Amino acid sequence: MNEIKDMKHYANIVPLTEEHLPFYANVIRVSFAPVAHLLELTQENCPLHPAFVTNKRLQEKIKKGYFPFGYFLNGKLVGFVSLTDKGDGMFEMNDLAVLPGYRRVGIGRALVDFCKMKTAELGGRYISIEIVNENTGLQQWYTSQEFVYTHSKKHGNLPISFGYMECKASARGKISPLSPLQIPFYGDVIRESFATAARAHKLTRENCPTHNHFITNAKLTEIYGENYYPFGFIFHGDLIGFVSLANKGSGTFEMNMLCILPKHRHMGFGTELLIFCKNKVVELGGKKIEISLWENSTRLMNWYTANGFVFRESKSFAHMPFPVTYMDWMVPQEI
Repeated sequence: MNEIKDMKHYANIVPLTEEHLPFYANVIRVSFAPVAHLLELTQENCPLHPAFVTNKRLQEKIKKGYFPFGYFLNGKLVGFVSLTDKGDGMFEMNDLAVLPGYRRVGIGRALVDFCKMKTAELGGRYISIEIVNENTGLQQWYTSQEFVYTHSKKHGNLPISFGYMECKASARGKISPLSPLQIPFYGDVIRESFATAARAHKLTRENCPTHNHFITNAKLTEIYGENYYPFGFIFHGDLIGFVSLANKGSGTFEMNMLCILPKHRHMGFGTELLIFCKNKVVELGGKKIEISLWENSTRLMNWYTANGFVFRESKSFAHMPFPVTYMDWMVPQEI
């Protein structure tokens, strides 16, 4: 059982203590069991494989500087990773694990991003990992996460060989595409981020029901489609920002709901999301980005103007307590 009742994290990566060891040991064993079965590994022919890790072995690792971190979802431990300081700016990442029922929704990627930033925070410059060479899919996945294969090694009579990969630590966040399964997470980010403006302008569901602070997961599900591109800003393993692009045809893309959670503002993350969207539109062959500003905010309009957007028009609507400002950014002709 890996339910930890006293942890109230909705979706977060946190350091684990020794009292959590039985829980994360189980997550490691269950997560690595499928690949062990696939490669016909057993406790007899490959006793050190994570699928057969013991609580005692993990306790010994902790004594050698093994720092465990867990990914919690609704209070449940569903993912795990560890870091060990090897000296000279190198940190070793081990036992990255996500329970089978929670894969392919970005948890593994979030754990890797967390380790990159945690390593940089601790003064490290590189991360090393050890993988099973025979698991080619895993090697490809780590390559997509910016790891570079360095060398291979065979250990005794083990039925598998090992590959070693490295990547640079990162002090910044990462922008990643989001799937429909992540709507509850980015829906919360949108609502919390736009709450600031809603309170400032005294907006309610009654006087401004279409404001982003009141958007529902059902509405986000409805607008998710073939020409809709939602992206999240991941920082220290947490989703702290959001933006979406919608292809409107004829080279025009609509950018919506660019937001950063209040406690992470004024750190340049909003600008990073905006630059990312500009580059993405160029990549997709677009010519223009359109935005609409719902808040009567001179400061926000000035920020977009400083980032190359040009005022197009302002409109008033009977169902809204303030005018809506429309602005455009054109892809430079030299690009």
